[in-house]
Amino acid sequence: MLVPAFSLACTCKAWGEISEDKVIDAMCAVDVVFVGKATDLVSTLNQARTLKIDPIAVFKGDVSRSVIVRTSTTCDHWYTLNDNYLIFGNIESKSNNLSTSICGPTRFTGKVANAQFQLNIIEENVARIDELCGSAESGARQIRIIRQDRDNIEKSTAENLRLLKDNLRRSAVDYEQLLEEARSIHDDEE
Repeated sequence: MLVPAFSLACTCKAWGEISEDKVIDAMCAVDVVFVGKATDLVSTLNQARTLKIDPIAVFKGDVSRSVIVRTSTTCDHWYTLNDNYLIFGNIESKSNNLSTSICGPTRFTGKVANAQFQLNIIEENVARIDELCGSAESGARQIRIIRQDRDNIEKSTAENLRLLKDNLRRSAVDYEQLLEEARSIHDDEE
């Protein structure tokens, strides 16, 4: 007897290309931004992993002590012990429990080795965080993000159309060559 298996998949909005504006926007939307090290596997109950992350460098929020992060779904970030992470997260109220997701503003969480672009932006702008997260700057940033995404989509669409036209031209040439070969074979047979 076969029993169907089920899988959990995470579906997120397509975020487009990473940019300085998007990283700053994410930094403004979360409770904490810090570099931390996954130091202790606290639990693996019911296929969920609970880890302790020790802060190394804090850029936003109160992360003066270790935080606890639980990963259990495909939408969660999965942390490896002894690796350092740049973390964009939200602290659950009145606890030291951290939540991150591959969707939303916490999507920029990642191993420090793979997040240098984001880390550089944060380090360059951390002194101006209150100004950057203010409503006037936030609105202007949102407009820039929308325009940039629109421009990227237009460029991508134009490139895809160009490639499609090239492929159609090549296909037409290939078709004509094959047709000519078939006629030649047919003529040789007669």
